[in-house]
Amino acid sequence: MSQQNVEVVQRFFNAVERLLNTWQPQGSLLDAMKRGDLPPEARETLSYMNPDVEWSPAFSSETYRGPLEIARPRK
Repeated sequence: MSQQNVEVVQRFFNAVERLLNTWQPQGSLLDAMKRGDLPPEARETLSYMNPDVEWSPAFSSETYRGPLEIARPRK
């Protein structure tokens, strides 16, 4: 992995940490995305994601595609 890629990953995780420390939800992140009412920390975090991102959590058989699916609340 290049140093440039390492720096992008570090910025992403720093943005996630800031989001977790400041997010005071009035509903889900998905609801805020649909309303266009995301806090700056959430917008920054999502800016690092490719629109075609896929996430397959280690302890789940599901695959989430795109930021909207990733942001939706889990059961």
